[in-house]
This record gives sequence, structure tokens and C-alpha cells, in this order.
Amino acid sequence: MLAKLAPGRYNVEATLAGKTLHEPVVVVKHGQPAQVAFVWPAGIGKTNS
Repeated sequence: MLAKLAPGRYNVEATLAGKTLHEPVVVVKHGQPAQVAFVWPAGIGKTNS
């Protein structure tokens, strides 16, 4: 996901299979990329088909 945000501190959340993770991200300068990674435990979102 990409988003254009003003400089500042943000709390980003993402949900997979009912499990929500929260990660802080800091945008230091307008136009400068910031990155955050979400890592769920193994097996979350896995379907048995």
C-alpha cells in the first residue's frame, strides 16, 4: 500500500484473518519514503483447500 502523508508520527494498523497488527511510522520529510512491515505468525490467513 502507498499513501502520501504529511510529515509526522502515525500509527498504522493492518488486519489479516481477524488478527490486527499495529506499527508506528514516522514521516520525516514531505516526499521522503517511510516504510513499515507487518509480519503475522505462520499460518495466519492460510486456507485449507
